Amino acid sequence: TIKSVGEAISKLLYWIVEFTKHIYDENNNLTDQFKLSQNFPNPFNPTVNIPFSIAEETDISIRIINMIGEEVYSIIDNTSYSPGNYTTQWNASAFPAGSYFVEMITPNGYKIKKMILLK
Repeated sequence: TIKSVGEAISKLLYWIVEFTKHIYDENNNLTDQFKLSQNFPNPFNPTVNIPFSIAEETDISIRIINMIGEEVYSIIDNTSYSPGNYTTQWNASAFPAGSYFVEMITPNGYKIKKMILLK
C-alpha cells in the first residue's frame, strides 16, 4: 500500500539523516566517552561478537537495526555500566540473511557499525 511505502521511505530518510549525524560526530571526536568497536566475525553466521567500551559510568542501549531503519532486536536496553571494556553477542539464527547495523546509544551520543549476516 502507499501508506506502507511512504512509511518505509520516511524511515529510510530518517536513518540516512541519523547515520550522517553519526559520521559528523565521529570525525569531530565528539563522543570519546564511549566506543563501539567493529563486530566480529563480519560477515557472521549466526552469532556475532559486539565489543564496546565506556570511560565513565553511564546507561547504554545496544540494538540491531535493519536496512530500512527498523529496530529488529534489543540486546541491552538502557542499562547502567561501569567504566570498562565489554563484549556482548547477538544470535541471529531467527533472522534472514542481509545487512544490519548495530547501534550503541548513551546519554552522550551514539555509534553505529554495519554487519552482514550470511546463511
